Amino acid sequence: MGLVLAVASLPLTAPGHASQDGERHVLVIDDDVRLAEAIALYLRRHGHKVDTAHDGVRGLEAYHREQPDVVVLDVMMPVMDG
Repeated sequence: MGLVLAVASLPLTAPGHASQDGERHVLVIDDDVRLAEAIALYLRRHGHKVDTAHDGVRGLEAYHREQPDVVVLDVMMPVMDG
């Protein structure tokens, strides 16, 4: 089975969401822990604050708690998918 990612984002120029240096708060939700951590590492190296979750329930909890600017979401997870 292939990976399907959906990305929802505000435009990079949206006022009040990015810090002055362009940092975004990103939530990565994927049941493939290694892939989620690789995406998170890439985003951190590009100056973003990143949180991860590895299932749908924890992803929803993190979304409500953290209120990220961007969500990178695996839409085909077991139990609760994207």
